[in-house]
Amino acid sequence: MMHQYILCIFPDSSCRPIRINDDYTFNLSIFLKKWRNESHSLFYVSPSFIQILPEKGLISLPEIFTQDVISYHLQFLPKTFPQYILRIYPICFAIEDGNNRNSSNINDNNINIDEINQGKNCFVADNPYFELNLWNIGFNFNSEFTLKLLQEIFSTSFCVDYESLSFHVESSKDNISMDLPIFSQRNILKTSKLYMYVKMQIASMKCAKQREKNIKEIKVTELNYVNELELVSKLFNEAFFEGLNISKDIYCRTFKSISDIKPIHEEFLKSLNEAGNTVESSIGQTFLKFNPMFKISLPHICNFAAANEEINELLTTNKNFSMETSKILKNYFDGKPLNSILVTPIQRLPRYPLLLRDLLKVTSKNHWDYSNIKHAYGEIQLIVKTMDDKKQESD
Repeated sequence: MMHQYILCIFPDSSCRPIRINDDYTFNLSIFLKKWRNESHSLFYVSPSFIQILPEKGLISLPEIFTQDVISYHLQFLPKTFPQYILRIYPICFAIEDGNNRNSSNINDNNINIDEINQGKNCFVADNPYFELNLWNIGFNFNSEFTLKLLQEIFSTSFCVDYESLSFHVESSKDNISMDLPIFSQRNILKTSKLYMYVKMQIASMKCAKQREKNIKEIKVTELNYVNELELVSKLFNEAFFEGLNISKDIYCRTFKSISDIKPIHEEFLKSLNEAGNTVESSIGQTFLKFNPMFKISLPHICNFAAANEEINELLTTNKNFSMETSKILKNYFDGKPLNSILVTPIQRLPRYPLLLRDLLKVTSKNHWDYSNIKHAYGEIQLIVKTMDDKKQESD
């Protein structure tokens, strides 16, 4: 006799087949008695609708739960999650005529969903196909929230510039209403994917792609910077100077400031990584949070000339220091001169305004992160100018 199984994803992200009754019913009381989790609740996951399940009782599951476990399964999600979640699958189309916001060379009714799923949706020659991520939008029980309201919100706040935006369900036999509450249409959304057609000019697609590249550049260069700070702090530390019988005061005047700078940029990098690496990502707020903290580099910047002079003197007068430093530079820094390592924090700070300026150029003015990036850009410019002025005074 064949038994029926469904998939359940547990809090540790492990997946396990769970046996259900032959009539496709499932006893939540028995299951949760064994697998109850204090920080997670059990959710019913379907193509475009996710909802929390009660902690006890018998539920009936559609047969497809045993056939399509990717789209239909049970999953433990944190209790902080909304109890009801709408899932939207965005699909971007390149269009040729951007003069009329409602005009397009693509007719919604002629779009073939099967071809979209196979990646065959290049409706314009040389279309730089661009993807948006799956959207998850939470709402409350019996919420009056509608797709029309969502469309209105997106008209003023969205991650890309678009010409038109519309919603369509996967199945041709189902119709989704723009005016009825989403919650009241959950039975349709449980069986069909809800697509969001986003029609964009090719220039807008290219900007969106470039935005992702710019965010990645910010993160990669920050990672390289943090790695170098880590190496310098580890190799030219207090113990290194002490082992060469060099005064601790010299260490404090030259390399200690780099050890002070490092923790701030480690946290900054962590926050950047948490923000994501897509066109939807928001990193403006991260810069606004850390911009004031970057002032920790000020003592190092102002003292650079004196520190560099003291290090050069050590290199010429202390043979052991010169030999050990040469080994370190050859093995860990590709033979770069020591002063080029000391100058790294001075070079990094002025780089931020340039990176934010380039990011701002390819960020839609309707993007929810635009104002934060613009504010952060202006703020870091002032910080860099202040530091330049302080450095000139100290020189």
